[in-house]
Amino acid sequence: MDAIIVYVGAFGFLFRHVLYICGVLTGNEAVEYYGEVHQSQWNSNIHTIFMPFTTFGFFLAIPAILNLNKCKASILQNCVYLFYVMHFIRINLQVGLVFALFYYIVLRCVKYYYRNNLKNILIGLGISIVALVIQETLGHQYGGDEPSRLEGVPNAIMYANYYAVGNFLTWK
Repeated sequence: MDAIIVYVGAFGFLFRHVLYICGVLTGNEAVEYYGEVHQSQWNSNIHTIFMPFTTFGFFLAIPAILNLNKCKASILQNCVYLFYVMHFIRINLQVGLVFALFYYIVLRCVKYYYRNNLKNILIGLGISIVALVIQETLGHQYGGDEPSRLEGVPNAIMYANYYAVGNFLTWK
């Protein structure tokens, strides 16, 4: 298990090189691309508030979709969390550390909410979908920003939480 932690942490820290080789935006350039459709402070704040719910739902649903038992689900959740922490620290130490703190709380909440796979899938996806719909409607539509871009989904998977934490640190 210790080796997995080292490998995942190192992979997160070095992942920007993998993205670069694949021709994908990384780091601050990727965050700026994500921010292009989050110009209003209202929209950015809505995303900052609701991204932890989106993450919670996916942390709950994905291990259930993969039919993992509680132990393997915990390993997957911890590895994903560590990957993101290390990837974000590489971009900006402050954002990475605040992400680590906030999303550790999300991670801990998921661990106390284990029922069965079908309920976890339904509840997890339900929470994520509702949070994403709120971000799209309350955030984008009422904030006056352009709708999210379909081609921006991979970028959002990588950097939406980073953007949300960065916005929190400059909350207006």
